[in-house]
Amino acid sequence: MRKTVLYIASALLACGCFHENHELASLETGKGLIGTSLGWEMPEDASTGIHALTVSVGGAATPFSRQYRDAKDAAGELIPVALGRNDILATVNMTASDGFTINGMPAAKADAGVGDVIVSLTNPVSSPEQAWFGVTGTDVKEKEITIVEPTLQRLLSSISLNLNNVPAGTNVVLTLSNVAKSVNLTAKDANGRYGVPSAESVGDLEIANYTAATAGTLSLDGFTMLPTASAFARCILTIDVTSSNGNKTQCVCDAPLTESGKGYTLDLDFKTIRPYMYLDTYSISEWEDGWTVNGEILNPQN
Repeated sequence: MRKTVLYIASALLACGCFHENHELASLETGKGLIGTSLGWEMPEDASTGIHALTVSVGGAATPFSRQYRDAKDAAGELIPVALGRNDILATVNMTASDGFTINGMPAAKADAGVGDVIVSLTNPVSSPEQAWFGVTGTDVKEKEITIVEPTLQRLLSSISLNLNNVPAGTNVVLTLSNVAKSVNLTAKDANGRYGVPSAESVGDLEIANYTAATAGTLSLDGFTMLPTASAFARCILTIDVTSSNGNKTQCVCDAPLTESGKGYTLDLDFKTIRPYMYLDTYSISEWEDGWTVNGEILNPQN
């Protein structure tokens, strides 16, 4: 997996040995210093505008969380922590104002290590902007500076749908099922990757309701949500259609599960939809998949 590292601590380290030596000289016995440097799992995310960064530390240290306005703000601080093994969780653009609810984040003063940190969407159909998180660990030594590098991975899945040749006056409602209620940021899945979806889903989510003013294509572009709940092997996309004369039909798309950080695209011709469609997947890129009907790729040039 490629990793692009953005050294947000570089500004602090560039201040010279005098500043570092002053920090260390004034540090109490039994403490070390950590600085935070962010790595990005997807290189293109390195240019992300960071407006909220939280760094949580726990383990040997009494757990705490620090909030920063941006990467530059975080680069201005070396944090004193207890010696030994410490776990670090970093979250980016994952605040209440961004549409997220987080439980389990260590407070400024707490009496336990960084445990289960659970994130959910305040409104599951809000389709918020992408958010990132990274978990790492480090051994802190007495009166030494340790730079920690949590690699930030995307939290949300996304889905895009192009429904072509829709007759004028047709109403189309899209409903997505089996979406996770939450994600445990600090838990690992069977492959050792952080971010485990809950077994519980949020139920059926109406993600779009369109009426075609003229004949053509109805598109859903990059709707974001949490990944498929871990209790389900697949997700369900239901397309409810009401024609201009009031006739109703329903198409159930039985689709592969969605994963954090990945995008999924489905191109369908209105004339070909059927009551039940089993979708397979094919790779478009490392982090984007296409969905196909019964293994047949639709519009493979797109």
